[in-house]
Amino acid sequence: MKFKFLLPLALLGLSVFLYSCESNDAPVTYSSFTGSTNKVLVELFTNTSCVPCVAANTYLDGITDTNIVIIRTHTTLYPNDPFYLYNPTDNGARQTYYNAANANPQAFLFGTYMGIFNANNWTNQLNAKLNSSRNMGVTINRTYDSTSRTGNLNISINQTSGSSVGDLVYFIAITENDLHYNAPNGETVFEQVLRDMLTGPNGDALTISSGQTVNLSKSFTLPSEINDRNASVVVYTQSISTKEVFGVQRVKIR
Repeated sequence: MKFKFLLPLALLGLSVFLYSCESNDAPVTYSSFTGSTNKVLVELFTNTSCVPCVAANTYLDGITDTNIVIIRTHTTLYPNDPFYLYNPTDNGARQTYYNAANANPQAFLFGTYMGIFNANNWTNQLNAKLNSSRNMGVTINRTYDSTSRTGNLNISINQTSGSSVGDLVYFIAITENDLHYNAPNGETVFEQVLRDMLTGPNGDALTISSGQTVNLSKSFTLPSEINDRNASVVVYTQSISTKEVFGVQRVKIR
């Protein structure tokens, strides 16, 4: 796993807010026989008044490995978080799903709680997951018109092996980087912030079994408040009951 700073700096919790240069501009492509990729999803629940969240956010800011896809969801832990208030429907749904309203930061790796923030422990979990195999892959091909701010997503989800998941859903999330705000906790730049869901807040149903590929198409209009140069689309699949995430992919909108 690649960091943009040496790990000891993260362990010391230095108050240096580093910009993430993570970029998955080109979608991972695969044949029908090797549809899975080793990309992983980290969902962090945070709040702009949460002082303990600073260390976890700084740690994630330092990750440059493009196989690690990050979504940061802002919560109601403290009132008046502007990133929560921008979209309380989608932020609230994810917060409720993970029961993340009463304590932050909370991070989930492929749907599994990562424990209280500790740089060594989180790094070990990420490396272990990166080195494990998947049986589901996602590709995204997108078109986008920067004048009209409209686009279309052609998504392929492929399952190479394993049993069908009866309560499988997929999510299409919009995230935004480089958001500036002088937060009460001292943070000033916010990355990979959840801005919108193009699916329902609790995902859309997906039926797939081993050896199958499901193709989906989604048109969208990007809200004017979102900087399209800093925005990305994240598509992932998840079991409603177990919270396990099976596959994820990310592409920049522009």
